[in-house]
Amino acid sequence: MLEHQMEGAVTIEEMYNPMMGVQQSEDGVVKRRPSEVSSEAVQAAQDYATAMTYCRDEILQELDQLDLLVVQPSENMHSIIKAIQKTITKRQHKLIDYDRHRTSLAKLKNIADRSPSEDKQVYKIETQLETATQDYEYLNDMLKQDLMRFFRLSSSFIAPVQENFYNIQCRVIGGMYGRIYEVVDNHRDYLVTLEMDLEQGYQWRASQRDVKSEIEKIDILRKGGTSLDGSLVRPGGATLQERAAAKQFQQQQEQYMPESNDPGVVSPPPNYGQSFQQTQPLQQQKRAPPPPPPKPQTLKKEYVVALYDLDAQQDGDLTIRAGDRIEIIEKTDDTMDWWKGKIGQREGMFPANYVEPS
Repeated sequence: MLEHQMEGAVTIEEMYNPMMGVQQSEDGVVKRRPSEVSSEAVQAAQDYATAMTYCRDEILQELDQLDLLVVQPSENMHSIIKAIQKTITKRQHKLIDYDRHRTSLAKLKNIADRSPSEDKQVYKIETQLETATQDYEYLNDMLKQDLMRFFRLSSSFIAPVQENFYNIQCRVIGGMYGRIYEVVDNHRDYLVTLEMDLEQGYQWRASQRDVKSEIEKIDILRKGGTSLDGSLVRPGGATLQERAAAKQFQQQQEQYMPESNDPGVVSPPPNYGQSFQQTQPLQQQKRAPPPPPPKPQTLKKEYVVALYDLDAQQDGDLTIRAGDRIEIIEKTDDTMDWWKGKIGQREGMFPANYVEPS
């Protein structure tokens, strides 16, 4: 944006250059035709281009401060928030494991006459419940303590970042305004519409000279075929004989163009002399067709069967019921981890220790 602003000012300066114009010859001497531009306009355009160059250099320094004092601290805060969100999700998963082991242990203990295998299962689940309880309580207690500290520190973080952002904005806007005001203040005699509103200034400028009609009378623009408002204009500078000759040449050029359905034919460019000699098209050897692509290998789908019921605790979890056949989408080697699966049209995460191979 700063580059476009500066380049626009430089373009205006070039347009107001008093030596801008086509070359013409007078008495055998080639020189540039001077344009009718007042010295006040030229000086104002030059001062504006210089001011925009300074403005760009000054604002670029402020952008470095913006990155240092606003952007980088905000990105660091965002990364901390993402880490906290991952910890909260992990804590929720540990709570699910804790509830599952607790429910399973309660069911086994309610059996009056347990078999030796059931007693062995009770001991195993008690060990798993103890581990799940420790993991859950560790994450839960850590979040209780650290979240309060984080909220307190984040409130003190927001204020200085907003203050730095506000100060940088003020310096950028003030610097741009100061540079433009300096140009305006030095050329008040030329910029007579400064004290007028927008509509009054436009009407005053339009009453001074009809710029639109003057531009449309320029030969180089009239030959383009359209006016400023997009309407067609009669082409100037070409006689009927010249236009007929141009049309005949275009028809001859189209006649010797190769057919679109023959990619091996290349037609040479026509001779622009007084006579047109047709050359024979060159036949290029056609390349052999490429071999067919190999057939894609189909990956064998893997399925597991749910052992327990589990309701989704948050967005992204998969609700499963005992006996459900789950298609594996993503998994790890750890059976205590969470895998990604699919049941019908539903996709989500589920604990790997809730399933067994199909």
